[in-house]
Amino acid sequence: MRVLPTLVGIARVLGTLRCWRDQPGRRGPSGARRSLALAGLAIAGACLVYGVGVFDLPDLDEAVEDTGNALGAWTYVLVGALAFLETGALVGLIVPGETAIIVGGILAGEGTVELVPLIVLV
Repeated sequence: MRVLPTLVGIARVLGTLRCWRDQPGRRGPSGARRSLALAGLAIAGACLVYGVGVFDLPDLDEAVEDTGNALGAWTYVLVGALAFLETGALVGLIVPGETAIIVGGILAGEGTVELVPLIVLV
């Protein structure tokens, strides 16, 4: 059992219940407050489910390392292409060039690709 996410989930549930109770003469919040309360309950549920150990979060270090090993030398092409495409009009909203550069830097830090050619390419 993970203590911190469980406590956050319980605190969020109590905060939402307090929000419902603070409305004198009403059965509950309305409009935007109701939407925020429901979002708070969803976050609380996710924290509680994670806190009691129903699922584990993915290991990002392992995912990045597996991606780098799978791409190999194609990492240079992919990072360069995504960085180039991000500069296009409205393509930057779809193509994550900055994220690709950061992932390329992480892969260079792990030794999967060389840093200097990656910097020159980007």
